[in-house]
Amino acid sequence: MISKNLTRPLAQLIFEGALVYSCGVMAVYMQFGAEAPDALGAKLGWLKTLLMTVPVLGSFYLFDLYDFRRVQRRGALLRRLSQALGVGGLALALMFQIRPRMRPGRGVFPLSLLLTLAFMVAWRFLARWLLGHPWPIACLFWASGRTRSPSRERCSCAAKPDTT
Repeated sequence: MISKNLTRPLAQLIFEGALVYSCGVMAVYMQFGAEAPDALGAKLGWLKTLLMTVPVLGSFYLFDLYDFRRVQRRGALLRRLSQALGVGGLALALMFQIRPRMRPGRGVFPLSLLLTLAFMVAWRFLARWLLGHPWPIACLFWASGRTRSPSRERCSCAAKPDTT
């Protein structure tokens, strides 16, 4: 059985891996337009994007972004995210120099790093806010009728829906 202390960072690692990969795919679509399916399929763009994900997630781990106690303030979170993406970008640039055939092409690499920074900052701020304020989730459960004792003073819901 996996302990709770390992479950949350593992789930976060999987979600953020999917987010970084999605930012790479979005960058391919933004740069190539109608040729994007061909770039992802025939030119192995999906593999290049997947390989771009690994150093970025590794740099997140190196900068302790999966340790919730170390990243308490927003400024520290933003600084560590920027530093981690910078180091991940340097690792990717080194990888592209060693293996030039792995380059994604036409500015996809810097655009994917910018998209990753924007989406990761938004995701981390939202996750941090939701972990600090669990009442919006409780309000959703109360409004759907799945819980018995709502906390009316914390919810801004108008009225409990009719369950009959």
